[in-house]
Amino acid sequence: MPETHLHDWLVTGAVLDVAFELDAHNGVTDAILRCRGCGQYGLLGLLDWASPKLTCRVYAVAELSAEPVAVFLRNMHSEFCDLTRKSAEHAALCATAEPANVVIAAEVPALAVLASQQARVRRPAWREDLLRPGESGWLQRLHVV
Repeated sequence: MPETHLHDWLVTGAVLDVAFELDAHNGVTDAILRCRGCGQYGLLGLLDWASPKLTCRVYAVAELSAEPVAVFLRNMHSEFCDLTRKSAEHAALCATAEPANVVIAAEVPALAVLASQQARVRRPAWREDLLRPGESGWLQRLHVV
């Protein structure tokens, strides 16, 4: 029987490895993750947050192939003067991601996984979607509040 591997974002207690922070507000909101066990990349996107300091967060995770991540990271680490380039590179990277199929709860700043659940969700844009913290229902579904 083949051995099954769980990516870090599926393991309660795992501290996630952020390969690149795409956006933040008092902690990570969007990032590229890398599984320490197998090297698989994941696109992390904020769905919800709670508590007075917004430290308990719910994220969607979508898998990313290594090649688009390598291109993105190379481009982000090169010098450029076009102020729209980062957002264009981010959009191009998101277009290559698989559909988000995991929802996790994590504690920031460490980004330690509190809970996870397989679920197909729309890839979030927290600056547009997250109007009222705690109202998505995910904190309750993941049993973290």
